[in-house]
Amino acid sequence: MKKLIVKTLLVVVGLAVFQQSVFASTATSRVKTVRINKTVASPARTSIEMFSTTTGPCFGNWYAFENAHTGLGKNWTDAVVAAYQVGKTVQIVGTGTCDNKGVEKVNYIDIK
Repeated sequence: MKKLIVKTLLVVVGLAVFQQSVFASTATSRVKTVRINKTVASPARTSIEMFSTTTGPCFGNWYAFENAHTGLGKNWTDAVVAAYQVGKTVQIVGTGTCDNKGVEKVNYIDIK
């Protein structure tokens, strides 16, 4: 019985990960807008508008992440702002999940 439950959980988790990756979008272009603001969920949120349009599950060509003031969020924010300032190409891969504002969450960011 325990083995059946474990196998069922593995299948459910696997399907959730597969579904998330299927619906995630990728945008590769220069950054159009960088918005940094405070939200209820986080003292610092960074939202990024790309020039390229995406066909992901969320609102247009925007991506966002919370905790932009510390750790990985700060590294991402610093890198995106630097790329924006010099017009470098950025690739953002989303998670396939929209936040409460309808913006796709960030999985990872590459500066080209």
